[in-house]
Amino acid sequence: QSVVNFCNVRMTTRCVTSVERAIEFHTVLVAIKHMVVENEHVADKTQDDLHACVSGAVEACCAEAGISSSDLAPSYRVVVYASVVLGGEKVVYGRYTLELREVLQQRDRLLAGKRAGWPVFREAWIQMLQSPITPRETSWGNALSKPKSEAEAVALVEAAWTHFRGAREQRDARLQRAALRREQHEARREARLLRQAVKTRDLAERRRGRLARAV
Repeated sequence: QSVVNFCNVRMTTRCVTSVERAIEFHTVLVAIKHMVVENEHVADKTQDDLHACVSGAVEACCAEAGISSSDLAPSYRVVVYASVVLGGEKVVYGRYTLELREVLQQRDRLLAGKRAGWPVFREAWIQMLQSPITPRETSWGNALSKPKSEAEAVALVEAAWTHFRGAREQRDARLQRAALRREQHEARREARLLRQAVKTRDLAERRRGRLARAV
């Protein structure tokens, strides 16, 4: 089985028993990733545009390798780094599904929540954990895990929030100290500029006084 990551999406192939076949699939996955990430303005693409971009790359790279997309049988999951909202090192994973559009929808909701802050991210995460998936027919083990109930999803998300409380408090304290240092620096700068302005004014007044006496 081969895996690549791009645009907060993890893409994997079906499992194969041959090392040579696995290497071939990995080469195709790497080509797909390069085609997607090298696409102009890929970070700004809408969900529909990114879906078309990835789907087109899959078909093009499979055709170039002489295989079909059904041979590759790609599945996808969302991968979002949540350190910004949680305060500590945490990666939020979705479950693997054959439906790329499902994953892109989850991705967009989580990234929007990450920008908006914890309450929105929390709701997106809880919703994702309850979402049904479309597994491969040959899936087994964790790939066949059932969606969480609402209570299970809430408990899991709240546990992560609680786990990083200390890290958030330390981060907030660092930010407060940094803000205080910036304020102190700005106050010193303003005081220095004021002293320079007063000194310049005094010099100008003395110069005018000397000129007046000379006349």
